[in-house]
Amino acid sequence: MVSFATIRLGVYITIALFSLVVLGLAGHIVYGLGIATAVLTLVVIIPVLVIDHLRRGTFFVWTAVELGWLFVLWVLWIATGGDGASAASLCNGLSSYDYLGYTYYVGLAEGYCHELQAATAFAFLNWIMMFGMFIYILVMAVRAQQAGYPGIWQDSLMEYKANPNIGTAGPGTTYTQPTAMTSMSNEPKYATGPAGPGMA
Repeated sequence: MVSFATIRLGVYITIALFSLVVLGLAGHIVYGLGIATAVLTLVVIIPVLVIDHLRRGTFFVWTAVELGWLFVLWVLWIATGGDGASAASLCNGLSSYDYLGYTYYVGLAEGYCHELQAATAFAFLNWIMMFGMFIYILVMAVRAQQAGYPGIWQDSLMEYKANPNIGTAGPGTTYTQPTAMTSMSNEPKYATGPAGPGMA
């Protein structure tokens, strides 16, 4: 079974690649919302992946923070897709006509229409992936909270899945996260063995 960390990495890399495609297409046709959304996505996702790879447990990968930026970005991607689809609707219907087997566009250049339609398609694909990740992370975090792990909001969901104790407790039980201090005992340690001179 593929782990959540692997799926998350694959989805975020795919989103970053699709954002680069949208950035190129939107930059060529000067589509401002597409450019802004793609740049914001790259500015957020690339540092999150790099920091998460270099150091676990940072602020950027807390479940609450990840849900926050995923929400903002999927709203921007659906707005980009919707706006692009609205503008791309001018590319067919009454604004185009066929003559001798060729389609001519009235008001908008053919290349512009195809690039806008491609940018819109990639925007909707990014929205679907981000919305799916948002829903999955939210559901898993709520389940972890109900299983007695209130610290999930300030922890990464990847840490939640890696710990076998979480989610296995029965109803009414709580999970206490082990720390380095729980293995230490306050009781003094005594050497065992024969007593030395004067220690009888």
